Amino acid sequence: MDIDVKAEDDRLRVESYDFKVVRQLGCAVDPSTAKTTYVNGVLSVRIAKRV
Repeated sequence: MDIDVKAEDDRLRVESYDFKVVRQLGCAVDPSTAKTTYVNGVLSVRIAKRV
């Protein structure tokens, strides 16, 4: 499955061929620190807060 994950300011966007989700985060994040994993149908995203 091809999944595109993007972090911008205080939003997280996840897109695939059949869905698109945009979530407002509680704070600004540093997109360069984003790490994702996809295991057994579960997408995990870890992003550091912007200081």
